[in-house]
Amino acid sequence: SSSNSSHIITQLSRKRNFLWTHAMQLPVASTFLGCFDVSLGVKFLLLATLIFNVFCCAMAVADVVLGLPSLFSDVSSTVQVCTVGWCLLGIPIVLLAAWGLQHKLSQLIKLFLAYMVASLCIDFFFLLEALVFNNTCDHLTGVFLPVGSTSAWDCGVVQSVDCSVCGAFLVVIAYFVWIVWSFCEDLDSGGSADLIAELLYGNENRWRQREMKWAAKLAGVRRHTLDENTYQFSGYGTPDPHYSTFPCQTPYGVF
Repeated sequence: SSSNSSHIITQLSRKRNFLWTHAMQLPVASTFLGCFDVSLGVKFLLLATLIFNVFCCAMAVADVVLGLPSLFSDVSSTVQVCTVGWCLLGIPIVLLAAWGLQHKLSQLIKLFLAYMVASLCIDFFFLLEALVFNNTCDHLTGVFLPVGSTSAWDCGVVQSVDCSVCGAFLVVIAYFVWIVWSFCEDLDSGGSADLIAELLYGNENRWRQREMKWAAKLAGVRRHTLDENTYQFSGYGTPDPHYSTFPCQTPYGVF
């Protein structure tokens, strides 16, 4: 049994190293949404997560404690309590990640990254259960479909839309996770992405200055050559060996 357990542990460690190696081959994001800085994207995600957690806690308290109708009215009390507990757990994690972002501490942001991955798995499971595994045609009858409409075409369209929504949700959240992971990688490397960009920008400026300097030199040489050619062929300023306008000098050829 000990040999089997050691074999299982070895296989799990190999699989973990394999997944980690492939994860390290992912490209690091340089921008957020193509035009914003990655740190700004992380700040946006922290703020959005904090607002969402506070909103979920408020909705659950309004439904369970105050008895007011909310978005959680159709959900069981067990699910509401678990949701509130998870959201309350996320609030200090978000605050710690914000403090780590301010002081460039990647460990605290990685904690928020782990919370995001776990939230992604939980939300995706509930989304699959609500939209894919359940019979959505029964819930939509009388709202989007005619009463008594149970054709395969109508149900297929509804389920296709549900699967598309799940896929889009997964892609968007995975992109957010990739942004946070890229920022953590950048912090672990000492901010090398910004440094490399600055070095490349400085190198490009130096080459541009050299090109402008050589262009100015070539323009000066060409201008000097044109001036000499004009001087030779125009005859202006050509010294006369028989005449001098220098003061107290007698012009040549007078006597």
